[in-house]
Amino acid sequence: MSPISTRHRPNYTKTIKFARSERVLFVVTEDWYFVSHRLQLAVHLKSKGYDVAVATSTRNSEAIIAEGGITLLPLRYMKRRNVNPFTAFMAIIELALIYRKFRPDIVHHVALIPVIIGFFAAVLSGVRRRVNAIAGLGFVFTSDSLKARAVRIILLPLLAIALSGRHAVVVVQNQENLKALRKLTHATKIFYQVSGAGVDIEKFRPPAHEPDEKSVVLVARMIWSKGIGDFAEVARRFREAGKACRFVLVGDIDLGNPAAVPSEKLEAWRQSGYLEWVGHKNDMPPILRKSTIICLPSSYGEGVPKSLIEAAACGRPIVAYDVVGCREIVRDGKNGLLVSPNNIDLLEKALASLLDDESKRLAMGKESRRIATGVFSNEKVFTAFEEIFRDVLRR
Repeated sequence: MSPISTRHRPNYTKTIKFARSERVLFVVTEDWYFVSHRLQLAVHLKSKGYDVAVATSTRNSEAIIAEGGITLLPLRYMKRRNVNPFTAFMAIIELALIYRKFRPDIVHHVALIPVIIGFFAAVLSGVRRRVNAIAGLGFVFTSDSLKARAVRIILLPLLAIALSGRHAVVVVQNQENLKALRKLTHATKIFYQVSGAGVDIEKFRPPAHEPDEKSVVLVARMIWSKGIGDFAEVARRFREAGKACRFVLVGDIDLGNPAAVPSEKLEAWRQSGYLEWVGHKNDMPPILRKSTIICLPSSYGEGVPKSLIEAAACGRPIVAYDVVGCREIVRDGKNGLLVSPNNIDLLEKALASLLDDESKRLAMGKESRRIATGVFSNEKVFTAFEEIFRDVLRR
């Protein structure tokens, strides 16, 4: 974790002791995302004596959150997409009431909409300390479409305001997002770079023996920008060429996302026999260990993809498109291969070359494990966030 600032960095040599009643409130649009990307951090903070809660919309993860000992404060109006003035206003009021009731010492806003909505709720409720995490810039900031440009005109001034204040810090996952946010919002405040959401390196371990059957696995939400179509086309080409290799999609359809791959298309691919789609899986380590290569041909504005961090921890070689976020975890030629985005021919060649070279795969897998344990482990990420919270509580 590295703080990058135009202001003076606080002196951490002085020992700070916390009151054990410090309250941290996570604000996330959807419960499944909290479980996937922030629950382990929340449980860790609770073990350190913090009083931890999450404000989020609920779908089917209430039991998992409760098992972690985290207080759940349901949200009705905050939406990841299709935000209109009425729902935005209601979301601000709803969240402000939650802030007043829970009285957090720190609010941890996760992603763009919570950052903006959460800022106005914090102003209304008198909450000062904010940790604003923006994992990736995504469609709105990376697309040149008319719709994306129109949304940017509205969001950029709001985001610049939401990131302001001496009691707030911004957390990003890679240098390119850091530079882009500074340029887009003209922000001069403290930014922290934290490498991803962390991974349990004891749970996600390399296999004792390499799998006998060759397989290429893509783990992601089923949206086109994650490269699902390119992956399916490579799978078709392998089948037509008579190359023996399974191609497996792991992940749910992202309901409500305009870029979601239709279930009919996924079923058609599955029926064709050259591509498997197994949906969402809770127990990921066995799936990753049984894979030969993990592939993510994403053209999406990533932070650091959690699926690739977990794949690296399991000692898997990775093939990905050379885009922001993916290149943070994939070191080209070291633990995997980076391919020019949207180039299906090069993607096919990269996968074929690794599938035909076991010694290279093994060497890349070992390097993946080394990178995961050295940079992306829960221990390192949690320590980074504890330092961030110490900084914010000083303010």
